[in-house]
Amino acid sequence: MHTSIQNLSDRCNRLARWSGPLAVASLALVVAAEVAGPGMGSPVGVVAAVLGLLAATTLLMGMVGLHVRSVAVVEGRADRPFLLLLAGGALAAGGMWDLVFTVPVLTANAPELLQQQHPSVLAGYLISYGLLGLGALLWTLTLRRHGAISRADGRWLLAGSVVCFTPLPTRFFLLAVAISVVAARASRSPAGNDVAVAA
Repeated sequence: MHTSIQNLSDRCNRLARWSGPLAVASLALVVAAEVAGPGMGSPVGVVAAVLGLLAATTLLMGMVGLHVRSVAVVEGRADRPFLLLLAGGALAAGGMWDLVFTVPVLTANAPELLQQQHPSVLAGYLISYGLLGLGALLWTLTLRRHGAISRADGRWLLAGSVVCFTPLPTRFFLLAVAISVVAARASRSPAGNDVAVAA
C-alpha cells in the first residue's frame, strides 16, 4: 500500500476506535434521558446527542479507513455499496446534529412541535438509517466475498448493519462497536498487510 494511503488508513483507524465506546455511552444516556422524562431536549439528552454525533463521525472515518485499506484487494468492486454507506452515514450524522442544535431550541420554545409525530421526520430517519444499514450490509458482504476482512470482522459488521434497520435509539451503536473492533485489529496488523484472512 502507498505510504500516504497507509497513513490515512492508520489515522482513520485510530479515531474509529472511539466510535464504539462513544455510541454505547450515547445510547445509555438516551435511555436515561427518556426514562427521566425531559427527553432529548434535556441536558442529559444533549450530552447523549453530542456523543452520538461524535460516534457517527468516527464511525464514518473508520469505514473510510477500512475501505482504503481494502482497495488493493477488492479493486473497486465495493465502491458502489461504500458510496451508499457514506450517504446513509452522512444523513444519520445529520440527524444527530439536529438533536444537538435544533431539539434543545424546540424544547425550550416550541415543545408542542416535538410532541407531534410528523410523518416527514419519521421518513427522514427511516431513509437515513435504511441507507446506512443497506450500504453497510452490501459493503461488508463484498469485502468478505473477496477476503478483504476476516469472518469474525464480517460477522460484527453484518450484525451492526442489521441493527440499523431496527427502531432503537442510536441504532448505529452496534455498527460503531463493530468498526471499533475492526479498527483495533487493523491497527495491530503489520503495516501493509491489507487482507485480514480468517482461518
